[in-house]
Amino acid sequence: MSRVPFDLMESSPSEVLVELQPGAAVEDAVPPQAQILQRLPPRLAIVAADAEGIRALESSPAVAAVFAEDVPSEALEQFDQVTRAFAAGWNERRQPKERPGEGLAWDTPGYEAP
Repeated sequence: MSRVPFDLMESSPSEVLVELQPGAAVEDAVPPQAQILQRLPPRLAIVAADAEGIRALESSPAVAAVFAEDVPSEALEQFDQVTRAFAAGWNERRQPKERPGEGLAWDTPGYEAP
């Protein structure tokens, strides 16, 4: 199951969420040119790789899925509670943050300076 768009630039690394096959080790799945940024054993890892590294991840027998975009809800539902929270965090960190008062001057009425 691949979710990576192939319009990625060849030279710039992108971050992807990797779902491992049951019993697979992340070290066995990640090619040498990629970097493991975070891991949630035994199933998920965030990996930085260029387009060649992402293709290697996708073709690895140790990898169940590679997500460059949000993890779809049907995939989230298959995870246990902790794994689902990690994947939901992946989805959330990619969303723009809306903060009250963002971009306003410090002396805007109704807001206090930090």
